Amino acid sequence: MTTKGKTMNNGVRGMTAFLLLATIHPGWAGAGAGRALPEARSAVGVPQGRGLRTEVLALISGYEPGDPREALQRLGPAAAEMLIALSQDPAVSGLRRVRAIEVLGYVPTDAGLAYLRGVVAQTRGRGDGSSIYQLAAASRALGGFGSQVSAELVPLLGHRSADVREGVAAALGRIGTPEATAALRDRAQVERDSGVRAALKGALGTAASGGASR
Repeated sequence: MTTKGKTMNNGVRGMTAFLLLATIHPGWAGAGAGRALPEARSAVGVPQGRGLRTEVLALISGYEPGDPREALQRLGPAAAEMLIALSQDPAVSGLRRVRAIEVLGYVPTDAGLAYLRGVVAQTRGRGDGSSIYQLAAASRALGGFGSQVSAELVPLLGHRSADVREGVAAALGRIGTPEATAALRDRAQVERDSGVRAALKGALGTAASGGASR
């Protein structure tokens, strides 16, 4: 996986099925407008309130949105706070909520790390589609938090969902430590799913080049 432009376009492999799920289950539908917030901008020009919500939603919208890394990093911690809020907002579509989780790794904060760990804890033992997508997205996002999360991710390389295994592979490749690389190599020896094997190969390539920039 290259350092830019891949995460959002790759996403989780079952996104088409996810879109179908969103149309079938009303709880996963939503216009994404949400509740109105007052418009404001900080002293350094970062939008706040409704303006921030609108900007962050635009970055995670569309079937194949562009890479939001630089824009989110420009917004800073405020973007992370908004992503957490959007990922929990029932007025936001399920697809956008999953994307909000996935890109939290671009703006790592203590609050974001705690939230992602919570998502993993709540969804790792569930088998429904929405939980699988959330777990895959959270696993991928954790790659932005570096070596401190490696030990938490490695066991998920054996998750029954290929989507989750792909997300974990991408995260470990991004982390790029010797321990992460060893885990990827070990999994590559036993992985049977062709898509996951490709993800493992790409992650090993990323790790070999020093890991992806955060």
